[in-house]
Amino acid sequence: METPQNYNLEDLSAYLDGELDEAQQEALEARLVVDPQCREDLEDLKRVRRLFQSWEPIVPKPFFMARFQDRLHAEGPVSRPWDLQRFAVAATVVLSVGSFLFAAYQIRQDTEPDTLDSWLTRSMDQEVLEFTNLQESDLSKERTLDIVLTGNIR
Repeated sequence: METPQNYNLEDLSAYLDGELDEAQQEALEARLVVDPQCREDLEDLKRVRRLFQSWEPIVPKPFFMARFQDRLHAEGPVSRPWDLQRFAVAATVVLSVGSFLFAAYQIRQDTEPDTLDSWLTRSMDQEVLEFTNLQESDLSKERTLDIVLTGNIR
């Protein structure tokens, strides 16, 4: 039987950090005893924590920040021509709208129902074909009236 998940990863993280009050901690520990998914999630969090603890911080070389700041100020502000940015935005919009319209057209082609004209043309062609296959003996006065009034050729 699957039990509903009534905990979240924030609760498990707070449990690992010792931030839960006593009642919350006891409830979560009771849950850990009966819920294998909860235990697995807790173990996953512990593995992630160990992974982050194993990383050594990156320490920049001496005077790195000072040289970086000097170089940044020496080069001055970076300017981009607004025309290029406007062109890029306009091109993106045009391509996006064009792609959307093309996709909508393709979908419509695949799913568009027949127009009335195409249906009538096909229907008339079928009726003419059926009518031409009738024998002269099939065209009595009553039969002709039946065909005209009901459209039933058969």
